[in-house]
Amino acid sequence: MSLTILQFGTTGQVGTELLRQAPRHDVALTALSRAEADFADPAACAAKVREARPDLVVIAAAYTAVDQAESDRAGAFRVNAETPAAVAAAC
Repeated sequence: MSLTILQFGTTGQVGTELLRQAPRHDVALTALSRAEADFADPAACAAKVREARPDLVVIAAAYTAVDQAESDRAGAFRVNAETPAAVAAAC
């Protein structure tokens, strides 16, 4: 039986490596880009988890613009704390 994985993030180092490795393993990987699941919207990302009902969720998305995060503290907190918490609750 194949493990179903829902992955948030497709363009960073972790996301691209998981996409590259997945075909070599018995997994069904669904990777969502920012356009498909914007981590600035905790409720929408949690809904994606509830819809997909995966065996495993990988968060390979983050607010990584450090200089910009200093001036956008609320946005950085939402992406790096609130949305992961909402995704975890949906799991």
